[in-house]
Amino acid sequence: MLSIKKLFERYEGIMLRIAPCWLATPSAVSSIFPLKRNIFDYIIFDEASQSRVAQSLAALYRGKKIVIIGDEKQ
Repeated sequence: MLSIKKLFERYEGIMLRIAPCWLATPSAVSSIFPLKRNIFDYIIFDEASQSRVAQSLAALYRGKKIVIIGDEKQ
């Protein structure tokens, strides 16, 4: 049985057509998706003040556009 990471590596195009929207933490993004620029149209961070910048950069790199949502502390 293949892990999600291996499935994504082998079948990236098919995986993105089947599931164009993914919900993942920044650390999960780093462990599942290859470090390729613009894999996703949007990267959305909700509750951004609870994320560490260093962990979030790799996730941000994978998106064409970035949306950061939160209150005035974020």
